[in-house]
Amino acid sequence: MYVPRKRRPSLVEAALVNLFFFEKEQDAKALIEALDTAGLDVRAAFWNLDGGRWKLWLALSEVREHGPKWVYAKLASHVQHLRNIDLSEITVVEPEHSFVQLLRKLIQTGPTITAIQLSDNTVNGHLIEDVLVHRVL
Repeated sequence: MYVPRKRRPSLVEAALVNLFFFEKEQDAKALIEALDTAGLDVRAAFWNLDGGRWKLWLALSEVREHGPKWVYAKLASHVQHLRNIDLSEITVVEPEHSFVQLLRKLIQTGPTITAIQLSDNTVNGHLIEDVLVHRVL
């Protein structure tokens, strides 16, 4: 059976993606640092392709403790100072979210803020296509 290969991006497309991620990555790192300073428990932070759109996923203990609405309200004051990320690009979840748990089986960064790109990884039979990891505890 013929299985078509996934089309590789052109050099121009790859350069645009790299520029997109460089700008987003810098703001994401600044946001994570600000949340750390504010005392929020950022257990995971990563970019994930969600419905054809890149979203910054933040897994915080406060989602479980206070609910997502409370967390988004806290995020709003920090996001307004960023140039390349707005609140609509952020998804907040509990650290126990199934996708975060899969990612945690693949990589753990410790408390540092990184930029590790992962592509086409399978964990427990689940495909993780493209993720840019900033932190996974």
